[in-house]
Amino acid sequence: MRVRFHDMLNAALVFLGNPLNDYGAAALEDLWSKPCKCGQENRLVVLLHVPISGETETSYTFTHSIMLVIALLSEAIQAIPANRLDGAGKKKWPDSRAALLPNGPGNMLESVLLWIKRGTAKGSTQTLPIYLIASVLHFCPSLIKPILQSTELRQSVLEQLRRLAHATALQDGFQEKPFPRYDQSAYHLNVFFGALCLHTTQSEHRAYWGSLYYEIGLEMESLLDSLRHRIEIEDPDFRRHLLKYFTHYSTRFQRQPDEDIDYPGSQILRDWILGYQARNECGNPECWNTVEERAKPLRKCAGCGVLRYCSRTCQKYHWTWFVAPHRDDCELLAEFNEVLETLRSASSVYDKPAEEQYEEAVRKAQLTEEDAVGLWTSLSCIDRDVNYEIASHQAI
Repeated sequence: MRVRFHDMLNAALVFLGNPLNDYGAAALEDLWSKPCKCGQENRLVVLLHVPISGETETSYTFTHSIMLVIALLSEAIQAIPANRLDGAGKKKWPDSRAALLPNGPGNMLESVLLWIKRGTAKGSTQTLPIYLIASVLHFCPSLIKPILQSTELRQSVLEQLRRLAHATALQDGFQEKPFPRYDQSAYHLNVFFGALCLHTTQSEHRAYWGSLYYEIGLEMESLLDSLRHRIEIEDPDFRRHLLKYFTHYSTRFQRQPDEDIDYPGSQILRDWILGYQARNECGNPECWNTVEERAKPLRKCAGCGVLRYCSRTCQKYHWTWFVAPHRDDCELLAEFNEVLETLRSASSVYDKPAEEQYEEAVRKAQLTEEDAVGLWTSLSCIDRDVNYEIASHQAI
């Protein structure tokens, strides 16, 4: 498709990169509803406009046809090899990364927001525009700034997640045959959350969702529960993919100290560090090697001095892990661990519980409770209780 429909894919990008207002979109919808006189020779364009039966009426509404174009465009972008895009020459679309944003990142986002609104006008779930923006973001990091500044996109993603969780919870939800299917919509949202995690730091990610952070985690948990019990997802690998990643995302969004806990975040982090050090576990959240299967003893990360790995491969994987990359936490974890090790090596000169000594030492090191909570939120995503839940569904 990236060879045969080079010009059409470029034209689709130009159209979708030019935001319409509601009036312009309604006018095109009206024009599209009239009998077809386009006379297009391109088979793909004709199929979008004229039904296979040969009738003179259009088979799809204009908005539905745009969603089809967005689906084709997104899949074409997903098929681009990341390491060969700029040097691919003129044979395969696109010619460069810049070609994916012909009218700039701001216009692309504005256009996506319009098609989300029109695609969900009747209360349905529509995630294809979100999938498109996530696909482009993978190659064009300049999109992250307008995304982080858009409260409308944030609300739209939450609304689609909420609608999807509700729809999949219905007994006959998968039998309605929506477009896209509910499992596909779950995948689209998964790609968006993954792209956002990869292009933001932990603090940026939490600041972006703000007060919606925990609510999104609850909606993800609801969707995850529905996906576990759906037998309509025929591809077992695809099913495992959705279960695995939504489990990680749900955990990340919900991992925060309970409001009823009356001790500070530094103590929660301290307990986690001590608990991890007492276990013989690899820090790679997706490593399942047992003690007997490991060729060598676990080795500590030279940066933080806390996390341990059974191989260089595991360490590299966790360093850029899509949910909570260790590269974002390594330096801060080292600072908290240094405080803890200092207290361990020194004899106590005053009669205070260890927890209070640590809390006081953290303050003297000018580390904040907010830092501790954020770090704990990230680190707890690698806990085996989370990963055990994923593993328990491997046979589904």
